[in-house]
Amino acid sequence: EDHLEVAHSWNSYSQLLSDMGEFEAALEANQTFIDIMERVFDGPHPSLGAAYNNRATMLDDVGDDDGAIEHYQRSIEMQNLTGLPERHPNRSYPLSGLASMYLKLGRFDEAEPIYDEVLSIRRENFSEEHTLVNETRSALGAVYTGQGRYEEAEPLLLGAYELFLETRGAEHVRTQRAAYRLSVLYTAIGDEERAADFNERAGPGWGD
Repeated sequence: EDHLEVAHSWNSYSQLLSDMGEFEAALEANQTFIDIMERVFDGPHPSLGAAYNNRATMLDDVGDDDGAIEHYQRSIEMQNLTGLPERHPNRSYPLSGLASMYLKLGRFDEAEPIYDEVLSIRRENFSEEHTLVNETRSALGAVYTGQGRYEEAEPLLLGAYELFLETRGAEHVRTQRAAYRLSVLYTAIGDEERAADFNERAGPGWGD
């Protein structure tokens, strides 16, 4: 029962259930996966850090904000315990997840320094045009909007949108998210025409 291949099978099963929309069953299968992993390793291990990060994402998907934040923090702590280098690109994943939760909850002042760190790490490890770098710029622009720093937010959000439009196309979720963030910005500024334009580009479902 406590074999890594059994654990990985539970993990695959949880991902399948999630894709099928059976989120509660997916979370149960995922917890079984983590329970086995914790017994197998019986101490800090990089795979546990990744497992906690993935569970945080699943908890976010079902609206368990506190659970998601807890597991992103557990993932970060596991990286610390395993001695992952401070500037390693894997550092950026749970940090970005944690920052995204703070952004979602309107805790902008907590999200900003984390996104700053994520952007710095990703710029060191990837190209300036890399999807992850661009997504981080977009998220940081959304944080600035929430803080009322509109002049700083606009170039970040416009640049991210234009790059996603060029590389991913108008229908891609990253492009649509960037468009929605621009609609939020222009609504805050009071530019109703541009807000409506980018809201239309984002498509239905954003901001619900």
